[in-house]
Amino acid sequence: MEFSWLGDNDGGCSGAIVCPRLENNVCGDYGLTVDAERQICRPPGTSYPIALDVTGAVISLRLWSEQGAEVDFQCFLYCTKDGQLPLIPEGAQLDHDVLAKAINATSKLQDVSLDDTVHPVSPVVVYHVSIASDDYSACNETRCELSASFTNALPADSPTCMYSFVCSRLAGNPCGEHGIELGGNPVCHENVVRNGTLAAGESLELNFWVARDEAGGEVDSKCYFFCTEDGRWPVRKSNKDLSSDIIKGLVLEELIISFIRY
Repeated sequence: MEFSWLGDNDGGCSGAIVCPRLENNVCGDYGLTVDAERQICRPPGTSYPIALDVTGAVISLRLWSEQGAEVDFQCFLYCTKDGQLPLIPEGAQLDHDVLAKAINATSKLQDVSLDDTVHPVSPVVVYHVSIASDDYSACNETRCELSASFTNALPADSPTCMYSFVCSRLAGNPCGEHGIELGGNPVCHENVVRNGTLAAGESLELNFWVARDEAGGEVDSKCYFFCTEDGRWPVRKSNKDLSSDIIKGLVLEELIISFIRY
């Protein structure tokens, strides 16, 4: 297979190929060759830099295997003008499995408590919000609500941060029997990104509700929030684990040049 850079005419792109999963006898019974020269072998997660110098430039990937080989691998490829991981645009559709791998890859994952707590946002943290039917058990009202808020607690002259919010799971009847509101706006669909900005001193409220007078249904929601200066996935201080850092930025099917699974 071949991948071509179709950007504008003022330069090429650079990026990487990384394979977080390389099972069985890779580079023995089967393998992946880049431009007929480089073999992608163990250890899994190794980053292989790539560059396409001009518009129309091509990079070739070839999968080979011996008869009876047990082929089992997963690889990602990205190429951008600045060589950085892709941004997450408003309303982008995420791949649930890739999102889960991305979140699990980071060591900076923090649970959010839904007890009206204010959470000062950190640029190196992904915030995890999880709620189930049992979380409303203490409420006897016809409409029960739980909430939290995120705030940019940096000094007034600090840069605005760009946030992304996405729910990888919304079971039951979201926006019918129960729902989520982010800044007063309903969130009704799984794996759809909501974007916005938080200036220094600003806050964003996250509200979960359930209607007790509606037909009882399952409540099981899992959502993620982060806010960074450039809108990219938070990056840990250490970049030694390249597989984690690259996977975190490759959750978009629209911005992944290739997502290969066998």
